[in-house]
Amino acid sequence: MYLPSLAILVCCIISMAACVDIKYKDCGSQVGKLEKVEVFPCDNPAACRLHHNKSYTINVTFTAAETTSQSFDTLYGIIKGIKVPFISDHDACKGGLSGLKCPIESGKQYRFTTSLPIKQFYPNLKIVAEWKLVDAESYKNGNIIFCFKAALEIVK
Repeated sequence: MYLPSLAILVCCIISMAACVDIKYKDCGSQVGKLEKVEVFPCDNPAACRLHHNKSYTINVTFTAAETTSQSFDTLYGIIKGIKVPFISDHDACKGGLSGLKCPIESGKQYRFTTSLPIKQFYPNLKIVAEWKLVDAESYKNGNIIFCFKAALEIVK
């Protein structure tokens, strides 16, 4: 009788330990508010170590401050002050990969989810990741729904 309850409790503890709220800095969210950023799996909330040939799940919880029918996300790795694009102008509402369904409505909370594969050819290094979700309707005007920077380390 206690064994199933214990198994569920252990699974919950393991999953909570593996999905970590990471330390991040808001880098210019204009029409949204970041609530939290999580990486799964992550062993260090100050700088997750990402291993070659593995994929990581990124969850970003945010509240929209405007309504938009389309959005794009972009990921840069900042290496010694130079922005290197990893994901560029990806349609965040297309295909359902992000978990977002457009329109994104003002005042509602959303969870943006994506997978980040770490390729074998990526060098071992410490980087700052900069991830943005931008309102596509005013993309050229730069209405940023959310933007965060977080320290990461790519390792073998």
